[in-house]
Amino acid sequence: MAPAPQVGGYGTAGTAPYIYPRFLSAVEEYHPARDAWVTRPDSRSARYYLSAVGTAQGAVYAVGGYGVAATGAAATFNESILATVEKLDPATGVWTRKTDLPQAAYGVGLGVFGCTAEDGGRCKLLAVGGYAAGGFTDAAFVFDTKMEEWTYAAPLPAPRFVPSVLAYATADAAYMTGGYELSLPSAAARALHRQASLATVFEYSLHADSWVEVPTERSWRPVQARGMHVHSMCMCTAMHCMCTVCAPPTH
Repeated sequence: MAPAPQVGGYGTAGTAPYIYPRFLSAVEEYHPARDAWVTRPDSRSARYYLSAVGTAQGAVYAVGGYGVAATGAAATFNESILATVEKLDPATGVWTRKTDLPQAAYGVGLGVFGCTAEDGGRCKLLAVGGYAAGGFTDAAFVFDTKMEEWTYAAPLPAPRFVPSVLAYATADAAYMTGGYELSLPSAAARALHRQASLATVFEYSLHADSWVEVPTERSWRPVQARGMHVHSMCMCTAMHCMCTVCAPPTH
């Protein structure tokens, strides 16, 4: 398994009794083979509620978030919703600024798909939903890792905050599920709406630039994750399966 990075967050700095809250630019990487965390160079921005995803080539992209596009003292006093995009080069451990997300947002769903062997590994990033200046958003964008530019994609069927995006790296489709939606007038309406909408899966087609609801016969089903004390939920298409993994309750 490839190393998994943890980027940014919200924590504290200083020493007692002078401890204060702040946005973080720290980067730590978990190596499954060694069961160990390794400190990597800090990112250039300090933020939380950002979205991060890795490519098969080991590059890491960090997108959006809430915080500041700088580090140091400014990281506590000038926070805002960010459109900042950074890339971590796995060979050098250096973060570089890339083209900003067209819309500043945090809690964005982010996935990698449409990868080819071209130019040493060219992929697409799909960024969907999140919280923007006007509230929950249905915006969707696709980033080309070779051209290093964003294009507008068909909007989500409904605004969604912190959705999950799953995709098979070489496929030309990605799947979005979960998250939070806009508030509804009553508790009963919210319960019914969430049962009907947040459990659904929507498929995005890169070539058609469209979203369709995944049929119920391709619904999620629980499986036991092999060799780990966790459970996962998998959805299978004709060619491959995509799974989410979670730990079982400890009580």
